[in-house]
Amino acid sequence: MIRPLLIILLFTQFCQLPLKYTEVVRKEKHFITFNVHQDTIPKDKILKKLLTEKLKNSSDYKDKIDLSYIYALDMQLEKAEEILLDLVRIDKNTEAYLNLSRLYYIMNDYDKIKYAFRDLVAFDLEKEREKEHLEFLNVLKEFNNLFNLGKDEDFITESITEEKEKEKGKLEEEEDIETLDENGKPIRKKSYDAYIVTQEQKIQIQHILNVLKNKKRINERIIVLAELENVAGFERMAYDTLSEYYFKKRDFGPAAAYYEKILRAFPYDKKSLLAMTQISHENGNYRSCLLYGNSLLKNGTGKELQDIQYYLADSHFKLQRYKEALAVISKSSESSKTDYYFLVLWRDTLLVLNQADKISELKPYIYKLKENGVSIQEETFLFPLEKEGKELYSNILRGN
Repeated sequence: MIRPLLIILLFTQFCQLPLKYTEVVRKEKHFITFNVHQDTIPKDKILKKLLTEKLKNSSDYKDKIDLSYIYALDMQLEKAEEILLDLVRIDKNTEAYLNLSRLYYIMNDYDKIKYAFRDLVAFDLEKEREKEHLEFLNVLKEFNNLFNLGKDEDFITESITEEKEKEKGKLEEEEDIETLDENGKPIRKKSYDAYIVTQEQKIQIQHILNVLKNKKRINERIIVLAELENVAGFERMAYDTLSEYYFKKRDFGPAAAYYEKILRAFPYDKKSLLAMTQISHENGNYRSCLLYGNSLLKNGTGKELQDIQYYLADSHFKLQRYKEALAVISKSSESSKTDYYFLVLWRDTLLVLNQADKISELKPYIYKLKENGVSIQEETFLFPLEKEGKELYSNILRGN
């Protein structure tokens, strides 16, 4: 009895995958079709077979796409994929790529989306995408020199020296490469330059990006943009979109990598500097936070300035540079001083500097917080003003 049950269980497990995707495919609204739609496909097996044979014998790409759709609905996914791949690789057909991308997305096969895109635009992106760590360190060095952050950033200079030695050999080995077009003209130099695409390819790529954006196929668009970061004319769009995408997801690793790429080309890009200030602070890289944030103080406004002032003051505090923290706090805007967490930082900084008598300066801002509907207990917040609270708080903050 056990063996038949085992066979039934295995069969059920095996069938779950296609059954699961059948429902998803049939409900999918993003497939492009022309003369065939789900409600127009004959339910009669003979009529459906006749329609299928007719489409098979057609050389029209529209009929081929319609045929692939019928196969997809019937869960003959390999046949659907084969038709669409041929249209992508041979005919460079945009509609076929969009359908193929959606099919792969439904099947959670994200790598195939990018491989199909490479087949469509016919360039090879297998080349390693270097992060150019040396350039990033030079950006930090520039900020260090510009804002005179002092000896605390000596580690940057040491890192740059080490990286220069590592990169020296690599750069010397780089060979000039001239890829010639059909007229014998070079279309790119240096193996690390951006890939060049034709105007026709640019139009096709832009159309795909627009369709994916308009149809809210966000994740598919992200996969395509990741393939375009080394393609001339699309680099900045890719960096901007990818950095923002990962930043909103709080996936700070890839977000920082893309913001760094923007800053290599545009060292004073405000949006990237602000994002890197926040990322550095949240990751506990307080020295980097100071490097990025200081460059924004003069041009920051509103909520943006309020955030910068908090990140800078808190970074100084975390680095035990309490006087510097208080200096930032003292120069901060009125809006910053009506933020609860900023007031906590201000109070704690005064305590560590043995200036508890100045905590009373916070009272007007506490009242403003209350007026704005913030629930705050004045007695608890100002507890360090009491004799028994001063020593306790000071010891806690100093780590004693």
